Amino acid sequence: MEMKVQEITVSLGRRVKRTILDSVSFDVKEGEFLSLLGASGAGKSTLLKVIAGITVQDSGSIIFDGQAIDHLAPHRRNIGFVFQDTRLFPNMNVEENVAFPCKMAGMSRKERMERAHTLLECVQLDGFGNRQVTSLSGGQQQRVALARALAAQPRVLLLDEPFSGLDEDLRDDMRSLLLRLHRDFGTTTIMVTHDAVEALEMSDRIVYISLGCVEQDGTPMELYAQPQTKEIAACFGDCSTLEGSVSDGVFLASSLQLAAEGMADGPAEAVVRYQAVSLREAGVDVGHHATRRPLLIRCSVYRGDTHLARVDVEGQTLTVPAEQSFIPGMAVDVVVDDQGYFIYPM
Repeated sequence: MEMKVQEITVSLGRRVKRTILDSVSFDVKEGEFLSLLGASGAGKSTLLKVIAGITVQDSGSIIFDGQAIDHLAPHRRNIGFVFQDTRLFPNMNVEENVAFPCKMAGMSRKERMERAHTLLECVQLDGFGNRQVTSLSGGQQQRVALARALAAQPRVLLLDEPFSGLDEDLRDDMRSLLLRLHRDFGTTTIMVTHDAVEALEMSDRIVYISLGCVEQDGTPMELYAQPQTKEIAACFGDCSTLEGSVSDGVFLASSLQLAAEGMADGPAEAVVRYQAVSLREAGVDVGHHATRRPLLIRCSVYRGDTHLARVDVEGQTLTVPAEQSFIPGMAVDVVVDDQGYFIYPM
């Protein structure tokens, strides 16, 4: 099922209206796994609720296979929704929770119980049907919620930060399970997340939303390697942000200089990924480096598998992972990988 999110605008508030979504548009291909990525408060969850019909937009339209569905009530849209807090029915056992959407769709008891049993096997909860949902762990409850969302064979599956309440090991297990189910069922899926690594690992495509607007729409590789804004560049892993200026195609911050071909002269910011930077003792000939004159180590901290050196860049901090500790006050030259930094006008 293909869908379009077309010029969706939402403003909330009684006395003072605040724009939550501002003319948001993107397409979702049939069977695609799309992530809505962005910081908390960007409007991602509100957009899911608009798609599901829980929140009514001020303007714009949600289109399924060429037909607008804005007039349809939530239960008429055939959408599966997995919330962060699962929202399972405590008065029903596991099997009854999973079978509930099938009951609402008019399936016979035998059919819906067979469907529930099959889905519980798919989410690795075979034999859990008669248990009360309150007796399950957080990870097991999320599996039940996922099975319930798939029960009525939805046209679209919506996931609102479904793993954020789980510890890291469980999150990895649930990501693997969800990807397998997506491969097996082929359901068009939209997932909200603020975890950039999660979006990279799971998505066919990522739509980055900031302050209610789409900042970039592309493949995981495109957003990682060609981020269009400072915010997008900074979300993919540890990085340092340095203010400076561009002059004649070169970004300058203190004695640090980085190529900035094609950029207009003026104030600018550089986002430099930790892994793209290395340090050398000042004066050691290592070929090209990014410092016109040595910079000084402010401090060095131990992280278990690595040390992090904090380099003073005229009052700003450039953080560099290193195999050994650096002595505070030590003079160093900085080497920066050309593919590991991004420069944006201020």
